Amino acid sequence: MARGLCSACLTWRRRLDNYSAKLEQVHNNPDKYDARWLDWKISEARRVLEELRWREEGLLRNVVDGYEVESLLCILTSVCRSELAFNTHSLIEQMSGKSRRKMYEILLAIVENIPSDLPKLHFIQYLKKGAYGKGNEGWSEWIRENKRSRIRT
Repeated sequence: MARGLCSACLTWRRRLDNYSAKLEQVHNNPDKYDARWLDWKISEARRVLEELRWREEGLLRNVVDGYEVESLLCILTSVCRSELAFNTHSLIEQMSGKSRRKMYEILLAIVENIPSDLPKLHFIQYLKKGAYGKGNEGWSEWIRENKRSRIRT
C-alpha cells in the first residue's frame, strides 16, 4: 500500500494526479492542448475516490447504519435489473448494528467484484423492475448533479 492507499484508491489517485498534471500543461499552453474532457475526468476521479472512502469508512466501523446496507442492495438490484421488496428497509432496521456490519461487508465484497469500468456509486432509490438504464442509478444521479452545478457556476 503505497501512500497508505488500497490498490483501487492508488489507481484512481494516480489518474487524478495525471489529469491534474495534463490540465496544468493546458493552462501553460492552451493552443497546443484541448482541456474540454480534463475537467470532467478530474471530477470523475474525485467522485470515485469519494465513493471508495465511503466504502472504507463502513468497513472501519463496528456498527453500520441501515442506509449503507440499503444503498449496496440498491446497487445490486440495479445491476441484476431486479427490485427490492417493499419491507426491505424495516427488515434491515430490525437487524442489530453488528449484523448490519456483517451484511455490509458481504454485500460490499459482491459490489466491488461487479465488472465495470467505474465503481458503482451507492444510492438509495427503490427502482421498479424494468426502470433500469433510464438514468436512475448512482452515476446518472452524479452526472445530473454535476451538470447542474456547472450551469450554476
